[in-house]
Amino acid sequence: VIDDPAAYYPPGPINLKETLIIEAAPGGTTLHVPESGAEMGGLYITGDLTVDLNNAMLTTDHLRADPWPGGPPSTIQFEGPGTLNPYGVVGWLGTRIIYRNLDLLEGESGSFSNGDASYVLDHCRVSRENDFSELVWRAIAIAGESTFDAETLFAGAIGPADDKPFVLTLNRATFFNQPAFEQSPEFGFLALSLRVFDGSTTDQVTVHDALSLGGTLNVAFADTFQPPPGQPFSIPLITANSFTRQFALVNLPTLSAGRFARIVYGSTIRGSESGTPQPVATLVVEDLGQYLGFDDTEHFSAGGTPSAAAVADLDNDGDPDLALAIPGALESDPGSVILLFNAGNDLSGHWLGFTASTQFPSGGENPVALRIAELDGAPGLDLAVVNRHSDSVATFRNDGAGAFIAAFTFAAGADPRDVALGDFDSDGRADIAVATGDPAGEGFIGIFINQGGIGATWAGPAPIGPVIPTGSNDPTSINPIDIDDDKDLDLVAVVPQGFLYTFPNAGGTLRAWPGFLSPTVIPTGGQPTSINPIDIDDDKDLDLAAINPPLGAIQVFFNSGSGSYSSPASIPVGNSPRSLAFADLDRDGDPDLAAIAADEPGGPASLRVIRNDLAGGQSAFTRLPSEQPGAEPLLVLAADVDADNDDDLITITAPSMLREGRGEPAHPLITVAPSRPTCRGDTSADGTIGLADIAVIIQHWNDKVPPGTLGDADFSGAVGLPDIAAVIQAWGTSCF
Repeated sequence: VIDDPAAYYPPGPINLKETLIIEAAPGGTTLHVPESGAEMGGLYITGDLTVDLNNAMLTTDHLRADPWPGGPPSTIQFEGPGTLNPYGVVGWLGTRIIYRNLDLLEGESGSFSNGDASYVLDHCRVSRENDFSELVWRAIAIAGESTFDAETLFAGAIGPADDKPFVLTLNRATFFNQPAFEQSPEFGFLALSLRVFDGSTTDQVTVHDALSLGGTLNVAFADTFQPPPGQPFSIPLITANSFTRQFALVNLPTLSAGRFARIVYGSTIRGSESGTPQPVATLVVEDLGQYLGFDDTEHFSAGGTPSAAAVADLDNDGDPDLALAIPGALESDPGSVILLFNAGNDLSGHWLGFTASTQFPSGGENPVALRIAELDGAPGLDLAVVNRHSDSVATFRNDGAGAFIAAFTFAAGADPRDVALGDFDSDGRADIAVATGDPAGEGFIGIFINQGGIGATWAGPAPIGPVIPTGSNDPTSINPIDIDDDKDLDLVAVVPQGFLYTFPNAGGTLRAWPGFLSPTVIPTGGQPTSINPIDIDDDKDLDLAAINPPLGAIQVFFNSGSGSYSSPASIPVGNSPRSLAFADLDRDGDPDLAAIAADEPGGPASLRVIRNDLAGGQSAFTRLPSEQPGAEPLLVLAADVDADNDDDLITITAPSMLREGRGEPAHPLITVAPSRPTCRGDTSADGTIGLADIAVIIQHWNDKVPPGTLGDADFSGAVGLPDIAAVIQAWGTSCF
């Protein structure tokens, strides 16, 4: 027990076969290693401790660090110069272990792969005994210049330890995640974070050997730096002798309108003849000949504040309509459903907005979710509404023209949260799945099979088999999805305890359908609140995207193509995100994201648009400047409301407390932001189509380029005569 908070100097050499247990004084203390060094069977540390190596070597079997019981996480610092030679290192309960200005000579177990500690490397050299590979699957922060001399496999988070540029050098083969790691909840999804400080200074990663890429790359501009507009900008971030694969996902910094960053990978897969590392991943900023934006918004009023919304063609006129679930003023009051019908366009092509509406009871108290699908076999999409305080689901039949008739209301189980509609038993009719949770904290998913019939003869849903348990985790969001491409609908769910469940369909039809198989459970961290299927990376397999408010992120789970999902990769969107929609807003064929989130904790929310760029097969996301559609938005949806083949955004905003000049509650606004069509022909990105665009086309004549960039006015991916024709056709157009 070291009682002196200042320092402890052992009286002589330390040479123990047993474990040295140190209980550091409150507030921390320092252990000075004798100049002759120290060797021990183990070193167990409780509390905060600094170990001064004093130009000596400290050799130990296992090194373990713990905080005081009930206390904050410990910080253990090993200060050089000197050498630390542990067989293995493990830290628990958030311990932070700092290696500074020393040589770290590791044994078989390693120093970055045990417990749940985070690590800092500050001017260190890491090597391994007996040529073992280094496995780094905990968070590691880099300060100054640090080097790994062993073959290294990274599967955790790598980023800066302070506000100064760092240099990470790897002298042996290096792996940034591997497919087995990305698919393993044990290891997680690598996240490498790098910063650009100016036109020549970045955080640097250099590999003097082969590099295999994977995981997530996060790129940010440090301080207030922005690349100068109108000038070419590129800077290498990662160099290696050779490389394979790409990052699975890249998050890129926000730039001014019409300018976007992307990651360009080196073209040399084989090692360079000189042995000098060549650029592998380079940040490039381009003025794209397109601008993702929105026309002036249209506003429509609706009574009550909705808890859920869905968009679909409800009256069979070819235009998307809007359905809202509206809780009563009090939780015990009956709820309602409001339908807003799309009036289409006038003869001049101007959108007329939502001009007709209808409202009817939700069939219970406190409606919290609704879904739209064909249930009764007759023309017209039908509705299913979850009434949470009634522990029920109500279904409504569509007469084919948008008038809804109450059909069946059935007991769904205790405290229902969400509903999913899909043909689970492969009989051609949509069935119903309901997420519930009982007062004891147990979660369940109930399956209700469609009994068939048409229109007025529809027999409704009926429960089949026992409910599906989710343990002590109560699901808040469920969705049908074909996980494994076997043409049977599977089921996914998220629970606020921090897990994603995937339930494979066992196959079969109504009379022989055995239900769902045991789930695969993937840790998410935080508290996910919704789950959405979407093909993020355009590989024809449906991935999953979850909102995770405590993490301030949209989490993406990549589909392996064989029915399994990766650990989550995160797309930062802001504080407490609460709604998510997908749409190709820039018309490049990739699904972009729209979310509701705040700039500051507890601050007002706004609409966030995150552009997805799949050029070169790389999922790269860039957050655009926030859009504020009037009052604070609650929900966001996407649909082509004005039939111009561009996806538009619908936001539902919170009502103010009182309508101006009157003493009655205000109505929320339905705000529609039509997408501004891509400005084809503006290859110079100067906002006007003319001679400057012809010059860009000539400069890149016959080049193969990402669609819509570098002279590609017709979005074909090649520069030539069709692009000249596209510019001439739009000559003189102002884009902004």
